[in-house]
Amino acid sequence: MRRLTEHGRATASPTPYSEAAFLEAQDESWRALTRSRERDECRAKLVDLGLIAPSGS
Repeated sequence: MRRLTEHGRATASPTPYSEAAFLEAQDESWRALTRSRERDECRAKLVDLGLIAPSGS
């Protein structure tokens, strides 16, 4: 969440942030993974909090 909000401030992006912003701010250990349950769970929680736009928005 911290990296995402810092990325949003640095790029002057409004909330909810895009999927692309989430992927740019994701943990380094997730970048090479094509599938990650932890990343998917994190994304879902951030969508629930209104920080990331739901898919298809």
